[in-house]
This record gives sequence, structure tokens and C-alpha cells, in this order.
Amino acid sequence: MHLDNLLRFDYWLDASVAAQPAGPAMWLVVVAGLLGWFIAGYLGRSKRAPRNVVLAWMFAAGLVALVGLGRLFAIPVLGWRVGWLVAALVALAPPVKHALSRAQADGLATDCLHALSFGPPRAGNDWSATTAALWLVAHWLGLSVVFANLNLSILLAPALLTLLLAPFIIVAALNVARRRAIWLWTLSSLAPLTITYVTTWLSFSGVRFEGVLNGVLSPLLSLIVMSALAFVIGGRWAIHRSGIGARLAIGDRGFVRGSAALLIVASIGWSAWAALVLHTHGVTGSDPYAYAQMGVDLVTRGTVFHAFPLARLTDALDIPSHPVVHVGYRIPDGIGYESTTVWPPGYAIFTGLAYLLAGEHGLYLVTPLLNLVSLGVIAWFAYHASGFRCRVSGIGRHVSHAGQPDPQDAGRNTQYAVAALTVFFTATSYQQVEWQMTPMADIAAQLFSILALTLALCARGSLLMAGLSGLALGVAFDIRYTQVLMAPAIALALVITGRATRDVRCTAEDTGRKTHNNRLASYVLRLISCALAAFIAASPVLVYHQFAFGSPFVTGSEELAHFSLVGLPQTALRTLGELNHYREFGLLTPLIALGLVAALRRHRRVLIVLAVMFAVLFGFHAAYHYLRPRDILFLFPIVSWLAALGAVELWRMISALSSKLFVLSSQSPTLPQRREARSFLIPNSQFSILGRLLAITALCALSFLFVLRAMETLALPVTRGFGGFGHLVREQRLSFDRLRQMTPERAVIGCSLNSGAVDLHAGRMAFRPAGWTSDELIHFVDALHAEGRPVFLLDDGAELRATLATLRARYALREVGRLDVPYYEAIGGGSQNRRVPLFKIEARR
Repeated sequence: MHLDNLLRFDYWLDASVAAQPAGPAMWLVVVAGLLGWFIAGYLGRSKRAPRNVVLAWMFAAGLVALVGLGRLFAIPVLGWRVGWLVAALVALAPPVKHALSRAQADGLATDCLHALSFGPPRAGNDWSATTAALWLVAHWLGLSVVFANLNLSILLAPALLTLLLAPFIIVAALNVARRRAIWLWTLSSLAPLTITYVTTWLSFSGVRFEGVLNGVLSPLLSLIVMSALAFVIGGRWAIHRSGIGARLAIGDRGFVRGSAALLIVASIGWSAWAALVLHTHGVTGSDPYAYAQMGVDLVTRGTVFHAFPLARLTDALDIPSHPVVHVGYRIPDGIGYESTTVWPPGYAIFTGLAYLLAGEHGLYLVTPLLNLVSLGVIAWFAYHASGFRCRVSGIGRHVSHAGQPDPQDAGRNTQYAVAALTVFFTATSYQQVEWQMTPMADIAAQLFSILALTLALCARGSLLMAGLSGLALGVAFDIRYTQVLMAPAIALALVITGRATRDVRCTAEDTGRKTHNNRLASYVLRLISCALAAFIAASPVLVYHQFAFGSPFVTGSEELAHFSLVGLPQTALRTLGELNHYREFGLLTPLIALGLVAALRRHRRVLIVLAVMFAVLFGFHAAYHYLRPRDILFLFPIVSWLAALGAVELWRMISALSSKLFVLSSQSPTLPQRREARSFLIPNSQFSILGRLLAITALCALSFLFVLRAMETLALPVTRGFGGFGHLVREQRLSFDRLRQMTPERAVIGCSLNSGAVDLHAGRMAFRPAGWTSDELIHFVDALHAEGRPVFLLDDGAELRATLATLRARYALREVGRLDVPYYEAIGGGSQNRRVPLFKIEARR
């Protein structure tokens, strides 16, 4: 028997042990139980042990004997091992009760409530060494139980405990060196782990919730959340006791800002780690391939046009040319047999530059790199949007847009907290993670869209900032045409920042001197600066349109045919349903609603700008029948900002309520106490137990909510359970190298959506035979054979079933190998990773 079994719930609750009689050795257990019963009785009669101890030991010893008899005679229920566990717990009850009384006298319960509610440091007597030792032993045992039931090594328990106590150990060592006292009460930072023990017991006791909320009882989820809270609380105590962060005792402003900075750095760091582990090693499909190919062509050929030599043959045979053109490219003309994609060429600048600097690997790392930059810009946006307040001269206080007094420090704390949570919510969105792994334009469009919006909000009358905003808007248009619809929101933001500037700079004396015409002229100048910069940034793409399509205002896309106002409600509801997935914003919906209310009260001007941007862009995209969440990825930071604002507002409300409870429970609250009770995030150290429990509940609920939403996404670098459209793992990328080695240089390969990858990675001409009739396909293959070109077919898609039947009826198909590539199902059905055959098509002999 392994020691781990003694810590597992299923070992003690195993009912099968009573199905058959135990061996004769079980009589020793019965005898030991009876002997213990008589010894306990003797100690009681001789008054050598307290009555409660004797009764507990007699009950425990008798229960041990009864369970032994149940095992010997295979008596159901009575023979279960759990009886011995109950006996052990009953025997330990008296000393545990004594230890709890000592701990209560030392203030353990109060200190744990302080820690869990992020209360201020205590002042008073310290814990006894006995209380501290028993507290550590209890957590070592509790963590061992959790790890054992998670089928993990119990050696992780002391390792995790050491990690969580690292701040305490470091500060204790410093205090010993400085000959200062070691405050054992700071070990109360481990208090959050008690919630992990409760959820573990509930989970393995069969308690269940409906749907995704059942994850709240996940022992692993609870362990992650509560360990993080314990480490943060321990770090907070350590910083305070070391004297480095004396300001933590006054509102914990430094703690809030430090925690926010840590969360931002951790979110960006995790995104970088995920990108290094999960980024694609090649491209296939339509969009991912096309964006990569445009960049390669721009660097190697000086143009985003791509050559399709097989179109010469289709023209000669008078058959459709689209099967010899990769999906996403337009049909080439009859002169140079070159064509461009249906997508904007702006992102080719980034993929091309990455290819020039870092080769093929640069193609796959440029989007993750832009994602990291985007997260930084999102932090800037959230910080500025949540702090958009104006100062009224001569009054000396900050006033929110709702006109309510807002202390400067509390406002700054709000900004830091909202910025950190916005970055975390955006970084852990599955859509955000998925579309940074392939060279797609969605992340870049998000980056420059949010940058343009933030610069406009920061303009405050500056022509330079307005121009930079327009420049970012122009680049966003170069990357994705629909970003031009941000123009109304940008223009409105310039108006709002102009009004804020006047509030800040104007005194009562010179306010009257400013006329309406001067204000209008100032706004017009900012608008002209923004528009001119946007036009300069967009002009290369407009020139490209003139050259490629004959007009600056004609694009290569034919998607307008799929726009319809009739289908707008249905598409909007479908998209909102997808965004409501628990890995996106589903679990954050209550916080988003609360954030809307908070923004309406305190950030009304910014909310109007964001509402205009969201309504115009989402409304336009919702008219597109094939709208996907990634198409509106640039709107995700706005939704994340509202959720973050809602989370901070919820905590503000809980803090305010807790402070009121303190004031009501205090006999004569002093003015400093009242001020501290109103401080942001940190409740007063003396408010009522109910207030603390309220704060603890809110903190735990928010922590569980955030991690439950992001848990699967955060685990992706470890589980590697990731596969996106156009994404190739390393083995699949090597398969295209093998394809190049298995086929002659002049070979032509038929396939489905892997045609672009065959061209780019294997260096072989490709065609998509499913787009032809049987006769057209036969004419094409015969023409290739007549030119002496070897013809192959890669069976990489469901659409090739009819093609295979046609070719088998006409030619001899010889399998020359199998390759690991994506196998594409019917249109809209996604793909699977398969090992597919490669056939050589030869004339029958």
C-alpha cells in the first residue's frame, strides 16, 4: 500500500473492500481495538486522563474493533475503511480542540479574516510558536491531501508551501540579520488555502453544479486561485514588514499599483510564452497563406502580385482558371499570369519585413510580436479611458464626468486596476490567442485601431497627437479596409479631448474671451491634421488600387455581395452568442453590465466615443453573413475594458458597504478612521466581521470567475491542445519538405486547400482539381503529360473524392508515400490532422 492512498478519498470510501471477508490478520486489528478500549476505560476510572479524552478514545477504539469485525465477516457499510478514518479523527478531537482554543487566543481567526479581506496589518501580540507550527503542519497535510486526490506527487505539497512562504522566509532572514522580531502572524497569508481544502472535499464528495459553473469546485482551479492569493498576501505582508512599502499601511496605493503592474507583465509574459510554444511552423489554407505569400513576394519580387504559370495552360485549353489559383487570389490576367489577393496589402509590409530580417521563422513570429505590442497599447488605452477626468481650476479637486468628487489617489488606483484587468481579459481571450499564432491581419488591425483611438483620446488640443491618431487610422485601413469606419469615433474623440483641455487650462477670467469661432477653428485644425495624416498613410494602398484594379476606390474583395440588412439581426445574434462563450465574455457578462453603469456615471464622454465606435463597426460587420468573432477582434479591448471597470466598481461597492458597516459598528469612529474606511480597495481594519466576510466573498468570487474563464486558455502552452485554421505544427511543415524531396522539380500537384502551402513550402506548382468537371480535369492532366510534367495528387480533402474516382477510371494511380498534413472536410467543416496518401498519376499501359 502506498502512503498516498491514506490521503485519497476514494481509498477510504471504497465499498468493494467489504464484498469479501478479510484474512486472519484482521483479528489483530480487532484485538488492538478492544485493547485500546480497555486501556482508555482504565485511564478514565483512575482519573489519569480527562473525561472528554477518555470518551473520545473509547469511541475510537471501539469503532476500530467494529470495522475490523465488519471486514472479517464482510458486513456492508460496517466494513468500510472510512470507519477507521472517523475513529482517528475522533481520537484527535481533544488535542485539536485544545490547539484551536490556543489559536483563537492568539488571534488566528481574526488574522485570517484580515488576510483574506486584504485588511491592513495587525498591531498587537504575535502568535505562539505552537500555533505557528500547528498552522504549518495543517497546511502541509491539507496540500498533501489535495495533491494526492489530483493524482500528483505529495512531494509537491512541501514544495508549494515553501514557495508560498518565500516572502515570509526572506523577510524573516532579513529581520534576524537586523536583530528584529519575526512576526509569526504573517503566516496568516496561507488562509486562502483553506478554501481549496473545502472545495476539494466538496468535489470528491459528489457535490456538483450545472454547466460550466461546476468548474468552481475543481480542486485544481481552487488550488491555482488560492495559491496565487496566498502568495500575493504573503508578498504584501513581507513588503510591509520589511519597511520597503510603508505606504501600504495607508490605503495600499503602492500595493494596488504594484499588483496591477505585475498582472500586466504576467499577462504579456504568458502571451509571449504561449506564442513561442504554439506559434505555427508553416501556413496553409487561404488567409494565413495569402498574407505570408504577399510578404514573401514583396521582399523577393518587389510586388504583392503572385505568378500562376498554370493559368497559361487553362487559357489554352479554354477551361476555368480558378482551380490553378490559390484560394484568396484573383483570377490572373492573360498577359503576365500574375494576380493579387482579395485582401488589403498593408499587412504584407509586416510579414515582408519579418521575412527579410528573420527568414521563414520571421513570418510566424511577427503576429505574436504585434500581439505583445497590442497588449501594451491596450493597457495605455484602458488606463487613459478609465481616468478621463477634468480638473477645474481654483477648486483643487478632481471631478468626474458625472460631477461626483473623486479623490486623486483613488482615481489613479482605479486606472491601474482597470488597465491590468483589461489586459488580462484580452490576453486570455481564446480568439486573441488563436489568431496571434498564424500570420493573419486581425491582431495588427486591433493594434492600430486601439492606438488610433487612444491617441485621439490623448490629443487634448495637440495637432501632433491628432496627426498621429490619423496616421494610425490610415495604417489600420491599409491592413483592413473596414477600419475606415472608425473615423466618426475618432472625430468625436477629438471633440471630447478639446473640451477637456478647455476645462483644464481655462480660468474664470479668460474663459469669457474664447469665442465659439475660436473653439470651432481649433477643432477643425485637429480634424484636418488627423485626416491629412490618415490620407498620407492610406495613399500607398490607394495607389495600389489604381494600379491593380483601375481605381483608387476599387478593391479586390467581392465580399460586399454577402452583405445584407435582412440578415443583420440573425448574424448579430449568432455572433453575440459566440462572444458569450465562457472562454470569451460569457462569464463576464454581469461585470460588463456593471461596467456600463459605472462608465455612464463616471466616464460618460469616453463611453459615448466607444459606443459610437462599437455601434458603427459591429453594425456594419453584422450585415456580413459570414461574420466571425475574429473579424471584430479590435472591439474585444472595449468589451474587456467594460468588464474590468465593472469588476473594480463591484469591489468599490463592497468596500463602501464594508466601510459603512464599520462606521455603524464603531462607538465613536474618528475622522482618520472614516477616511480610511472610504479608501479604495482596502477596507478598514476595524470594520465588522460581516464586512470582512463580504469582502472575502467578493474577492474569492471574482478570482474564481477570472480563472475559471481563462483556465483552459492559460493551460494551452502545457496541454498544447491547439489547432487553428491555416496552422501547421512542426511535423506538418516537415511533410512539405518531404513532398519536395519525393517529387521532381517540374512536378504539378493536385490537392485542396493545401495548394498554397505546396507552392510556398514545397516549391511545386499546385492546382485544385475539385473545381473542374471530369472532362476538364482529364484535358488538363493530359496536357501536363504532353508537356512531360509529372502529375501527383495529394488526397488532403473531402472534396477530392469525386476527383479520385475520375482519375482512377482514366489513369493509373500509384501511391508514392504518405504525409502529415491538414485534411479539409467539406466547406465550413474545418480540418483534421491526418496522414494522407500522395499518388502519382500515370497513363495506363
